[in-house]
Formats: sequence, structure tokens, C-alpha cells
Amino acid sequence: MGRYLDFLDGYLRDHPDQREGQAHYNAFRILWPHLQADVAGTERDCFSVDARLPAFLEWLEKALAREAIRRRWVRDGEMTGVFWAAVDAVNWRGHDVPGALRALAGGEEGAYDRVVGAVADQRSRVVYAVLAPALPYLMAVTTQVEQARNVGIRVLLDVLSWVDWDGEPVDGAPHPDAVLRGLEGYWGYIDSMWSPEARELTWMMWDGPNAPLRVRPVR
Repeated sequence: MGRYLDFLDGYLRDHPDQREGQAHYNAFRILWPHLQADVAGTERDCFSVDARLPAFLEWLEKALAREAIRRRWVRDGEMTGVFWAAVDAVNWRGHDVPGALRALAGGEEGAYDRVVGAVADQRSRVVYAVLAPALPYLMAVTTQVEQARNVGIRVLLDVLSWVDWDGEPVDGAPHPDAVLRGLEGYWGYIDSMWSPEARELTWMMWDGPNAPLRVRPVR
């Protein structure tokens, strides 16, 4: 938070005409534009409503802690040992999520089937509970490793379309809110890809006929 508060002090001096919430939001989006999609239009969007500032600051502190971890996950376009140690430390309940992610990051043939099979039943199109904890790692590999992007986006298009966003989860499926939390912090990266698949994923999640980020805004 120190970097943010120091930048904010200068921003407030340069823009004395802006309201407090507006200034906080603008300083934030300058420093971390890829996180803006996780704030705009939510209950923590303080740009238009100053009363939302406490919720925004509480969220920002947690988001920046996650960003600090993510910076240790990637170096020179490859996932680091710190990342793989974090993946291997999770109890995946018998699902080979680590192996699937390694196949994806390595650009292996058949990576799509391995990743989808680790988090969902392809035949029934039912997602497993491990999808929610797997998403931050899947999003990290998809957005940070160039050779993984096309396959990773295809995986996300499919498995996210199989989540029942409207209701409560069936036995063995992840809660929709947990799935959305697993996606936080990465929409700016997806938006910057500009591939047809990435644009389709963004449309599906934000503007589609049953867009989950409208049906169940991140809390």
C-alpha cells in the first residue's frame, strides 16, 4: 500500500478538483490498469460514490498482496519454482491439476484435454469443486506464458460456460462466487490479448445473455 499512498499524495496535489473517491480510483487505475475490471461497477467502485471508499481500500490491500505473490510466480515469460511449489502444495483431492498445468505451460500436445479433464467431466459438462482453487493458477499460466494462451483461453471458454451461475451449486461443484473470486486480477490481461477467443471470453463473462459478472457480481 505504501507505493499507492505515496502516488495518491502527489495525485491529490495535482488534481485538487477531484472528489476523494474519484481521486483514489483514478490513482489506482493508473498504477494497476489490469485490476480496474475487478472494481468498475461493483460495490467497491468509489469513482462515483465516496461512501464506497472503505470497501475499496479494504479490497485494494488484499488485491495488492495477491499481486506481490503473482510477481514471484513469473520470470521471463515462464512460471517460476515458487509458482510450482504453490501448485504442488494444494490438496487437489486426486485430480491431476499440477500435471495438467505443467502440460499447458509446456505447450504439450493434448494439454487442452488434460486441463479440462482435471477440473471437469467433459462428457457431462459438470465442473468439479477443484475448479475454483485451480483458476488463479490456470489464469496465471494462460496470461503469462505465451505458448499457453490459445489453449488456456479455449479451456476457460468451455469450463466457465459449464458453471451454473444462477443457482446454488450441486454436490461436488464449486460455488459460483468462489469461481469468480478465482478469476480476480486477470481480466485486464485477457482484454489485452485481442484474439477472437479472448474477446469471446470477455463477452461471455461480461455481456453475454447470462453473463456471470452481471448475474453474480464479485463480492
